[in-house]
Amino acid sequence: MITTSITPLDLHDIARSCVTFGVKRYYVINSMRTMSFLARRIVGFWQTDYGANYNRTRTDALSIVSIHDHLEDALADIQQRDGKKAVLVATSAKTA
Repeated sequence: MITTSITPLDLHDIARSCVTFGVKRYYVINSMRTMSFLARRIVGFWQTDYGANYNRTRTDALSIVSIHDHLEDALADIQQRDGKKAVLVATSAKTA
């Protein structure tokens, strides 16, 4: 498993692209407690109070973000929301 850091720019830019192209939900999965906490805090800021009133388009974009600690949790959420299993697609830089 690989875990990377989460930045506000990642959350916002990818969410905005998802909204632009009609993606229903943007799943962010990170098993590091500090990163999940940070992601939830960032999204929460733009969904409530000052952030929601300050920049409505950012609030709208981040409304599709769903943060999970494990892939299995995200897959279960997808199945519950859509009534069917998600199709997993992966890429690799390996040549073989």
